[in-house]
Amino acid sequence: MEDRDELAPLRKRQKNETGFVEGGQGEEATATVTEAEFSCDVCTYHTKDVEEMETHKQGHAEDRPFACSQCDYRAKTKGALKDHVGRHKAKKAHACRVCDKCFTSASARKVHEMRHAGIKPYGCSFCDFCAVTPKEVRIHERSHTNERPYTCKVCGAGFRVSATLKDHELIHTGDKPHTCAYCPHVATTRAAMFIHERRHTGDKPFECKLCDNKFVTMSELTVHERSHTGEKLFQCTECFTWLSSARSLRLHELTHTGEKPHACTECDYRSTTKWTMDRHKLTHFGIKPYECRFCGETFTNSEGRRRHERRHTGEKPYACIHCGHYSRDLSTHRRHEKTHSSEKSYVCTLCDYRTTCDRNLKNHEKRMHTLCRDVPV
Repeated sequence: MEDRDELAPLRKRQKNETGFVEGGQGEEATATVTEAEFSCDVCTYHTKDVEEMETHKQGHAEDRPFACSQCDYRAKTKGALKDHVGRHKAKKAHACRVCDKCFTSASARKVHEMRHAGIKPYGCSFCDFCAVTPKEVRIHERSHTNERPYTCKVCGAGFRVSATLKDHELIHTGDKPHTCAYCPHVATTRAAMFIHERRHTGDKPFECKLCDNKFVTMSELTVHERSHTGEKLFQCTECFTWLSSARSLRLHELTHTGEKPHACTECDYRSTTKWTMDRHKLTHFGIKPYECRFCGETFTNSEGRRRHERRHTGEKPYACIHCGHYSRDLSTHRRHEKTHSSEKSYVCTLCDYRTTCDRNLKNHEKRMHTLCRDVPV
């Protein structure tokens, strides 16, 4: 009993983080300012320890150097980050009965299990779209009404969801808090970094049902599938050529302007895309990391190896929508499809000859317009 009485005054002098004095029975009483030698300029916190005050003031600083590896949260101190990470590790009592995923509430687990069952009870009032939750429907319906309730304070751009606004605001600040585990690449969002790291790991979860190609993202798969269906949604305003993706259109338009923004540091070669330039630079160093599984021939990129290996396997995944012709690669497939079109976009500059294929034009110019030709007397 005497030991407890001796500890009672010590407990009364202990302060918590908010500047309250904790009593022996757990009661709280506000500490007087006269007891504290150091007071915070921002809030009412005060302490007698100068180091504690410096640590407290860091909590008001704008800089948050400590990033959580599991989400977008950033902390101002190591201690705050440690507390936050502990929440990720907290026990989740509600486990999904279909997979191993756990949740902190029964309602969250119920919504998750509805996704397994394919139950979508909430429908869009404008189209046939259905979703698991009313919130998902509300966000979807904004695509019909063009409602953009979340506005950027810097440029005034509007967004349908708050998460997209947060990602957009990082463009103005230049903040890229997520660093790749395999290279120095940095990204503004965890989602962008997750997709980037798949290119290092080789993870390609999206597989084409018509051929053996696999892709890192669903959008890449969608664009690829158009090569099988022949669907082309994007048209060039200069030559009216239709292309399957917005990226293909942008690259195509560079052929009209002649712009090649990427220059090689080793030679005079220039290219329209960074990817083409990176592949070109490998030729200067003799690096060909991709080896054929059948004959051992090496290539500078995986696509070149894939096209080559089809010569061994006989695979021709690209089918013409007009006839029964199959092609080994996409460029040959596109060239073949133009033979069915009345459009002859390749024109000889020396005569009226027109053709649907660039190869035919080259053969024509070589055969008909050779400058030096031996003519027998």
